[in-house]
Amino acid sequence: MKYTIQQVRLFADLGKLLERRHGVKECSQRQLNAIIKATDLIVEELGRDDVVSVAGSGLQAWLASDDTGMSSKYMARVLLDGPDCAYNYPHDPSDFGRCVRFMEACGVTDISPMAGTGPEWSALVPAWAELLAMYRAECYTGTAPVLYSRMQEVIAAARVARKALEVHP
Repeated sequence: MKYTIQQVRLFADLGKLLERRHGVKECSQRQLNAIIKATDLIVEELGRDDVVSVAGSGLQAWLASDDTGMSSKYMARVLLDGPDCAYNYPHDPSDFGRCVRFMEACGVTDISPMAGTGPEWSALVPAWAELLAMYRAECYTGTAPVLYSRMQEVIAAARVARKALEVHP
């Protein structure tokens, strides 16, 4: 979604907010320049269209989209030798959806290599088809409580298993 924001109005509103909520009464020129820079960035970002991921577009197009997250980038790293990033896994339906759209954009069908990367993925991979069905059933509703609940169960079970291994190596 794209918005048209007046930079001067936003600057004035930010000034009022800083004074009212944070007690900022006077700013140096450097601080004012920082506020101007921030308003310019906000206006620019809210004024541009989102870059959506497209099924079959490939890794580079997906990476250039606005539909990436830490867990989906981690999948890209493991499955397609994508960008270097730290271990991560989907924490909620939004994360899960970004992982699904990564798979669709890059033509990924086999996520089994993810199971060897950590306890959460070891639990998520065997449950993936079930979670995907829940995602597909709920993704158009704007909320996914069934998927969220099931994801939390799967992840919690993985953490219990990890703690058991730590206690009994």
